Amino acid sequence: MMRGLASRNLDSLMRYYDPDVVSMTQGTKPVKGMGSVRSSYAEVLTANPSDLSFESGGLSFSNDGSLAWHYGTFEATANDPKGKPVKAAGNFLQIWKRTGQRWVIVAEINNSSSQPRQ
Repeated sequence: MMRGLASRNLDSLMRYYDPDVVSMTQGTKPVKGMGSVRSSYAEVLTANPSDLSFESGGLSFSNDGSLAWHYGTFEATANDPKGKPVKAAGNFLQIWKRTGQRWVIVAEINNSSSQPRQ
């Protein structure tokens, strides 16, 4: 996913999502479905994200191996509406589901923390 964001390749990002995904980002209303998530990411990419970094806090699996959850922190720089670069940092949680031989995200949430990591 990080490569998709860094390369600004929207199609490569969408292959990780379930058609009925629910995505919740701080400061926005929850969005549901591939089309809405695609539009949301397209908007993120217009802010020209750079200096992306993710740090995993862990990955766990359900007992039957059909679900997984991954959480961690992120940092990025993106342009504000006036084009000024702004640093951001926060937390994320993703819920993944096994569909055949693939894993897809069925739910995700992220929020901002007060400061980027030092």
